[in-house]
Amino acid sequence: MATQKIFARSPYYVSYKAAVNTIATVNVSVWAYEGVKTTDRPATPLYELKKTTSVREGVYEWWTFEVAELLKDYLPKVGDPTTYPATAMWGGIQISKTSATGTTITSSVEDFAVFDGYIKFEEGSQSMVGVYSSAGGGTVAVSFDTPTVTSHFTEIQINQNFFQSKDKYSTFIPIYQSDTTAGPSVNYYGSSGQFITTQGTPSNNSADIIQYLTYSNTYIDSLGLTKATWANLTLVTYDNIDCIPDFTNNSTGTIIWFLNRFGAIDKVTFMGLKTDNYETSKNEYRANIVGAKTNGYWGYETYQRQKSILNKKGKRKFSLNTGWIAENYNDKIEDLLLAEQVWINKGSSSSSAYPVNIITSNIQEKTDANEKVINYAIEFEYANDIQNNIR
Repeated sequence: MATQKIFARSPYYVSYKAAVNTIATVNVSVWAYEGVKTTDRPATPLYELKKTTSVREGVYEWWTFEVAELLKDYLPKVGDPTTYPATAMWGGIQISKTSATGTTITSSVEDFAVFDGYIKFEEGSQSMVGVYSSAGGGTVAVSFDTPTVTSHFTEIQINQNFFQSKDKYSTFIPIYQSDTTAGPSVNYYGSSGQFITTQGTPSNNSADIIQYLTYSNTYIDSLGLTKATWANLTLVTYDNIDCIPDFTNNSTGTIIWFLNRFGAIDKVTFMGLKTDNYETSKNEYRANIVGAKTNGYWGYETYQRQKSILNKKGKRKFSLNTGWIAENYNDKIEDLLLAEQVWINKGSSSSSAYPVNIITSNIQEKTDANEKVINYAIEFEYANDIQNNIR
């Protein structure tokens, strides 16, 4: 059976379903681990959840647990996004039930791929349910109610702006990679047609659950980039440009990296104007400056400070304009605004990044029907103070 997925920013329900008055207790064991699937799972679970009361729905009783919030705490800490670090892990879940007569039976451990992402409301809920099965002498059989999520872990977007001098370091399609089956190929096309195909490699290691199928640096500047396809579906079409005429002189763009709704590293290149500003905060106190003066009298010197500053701090903020974008880029902007982990590219190459937080919390969605041109302005702040005050 294919490995199930858990998107840990949305609830994941684990339930046991039985006829009324037949069950005394239900236990759910929860594991979270990195490394090789099953092999590196610890012998002892992180959590043992237990319930002795149920909710009755019709002729059944349900014992239900929510485990995503527990798993989310153990997801890998994301490093430098430009290196495509591991952002996913394995999770294990086991259901055990004790009947009213005292008999205990247990399911096998189900190992999940766990992501720091979320399910949209319209996609439905994600859950797992256990029931008694008489097969094999009696056990707990499990099944899954999981929203359909594609294997390409990025929002479909058309007309993504592509800057030849910078994006060659970060042009990629993140995919979910099965541990048993090679994923569909991503085909990159240049001005002269298809010239490079990349494909994921099956792996049992959690570091490889999401794989980043990159566009070869060798061809970008000489052959350009027109589109990327996956399973015959066009994911991205690229505008091969060095700047946006009549909008800005920002010829290289500003790359914002973020952990998208699938839990994969992703990026948006802002083509428009970047504006930097600063904000400071302080604490003040009044000092007693009365004492012996240099002229031999009692009083205070006028160069002394009566109101003093304590713990003055500063932080940097900046705003970015997307530049002129197509309406179908709106999903990407929504994805960015809902991201919890965001970075700005450092310097003039995609070699490292600084963490930032998004300040903007309200944007009116723009459409071709209502707007002649679409541009969004988003405000950010660096996720640290200007001065080093970490102790």
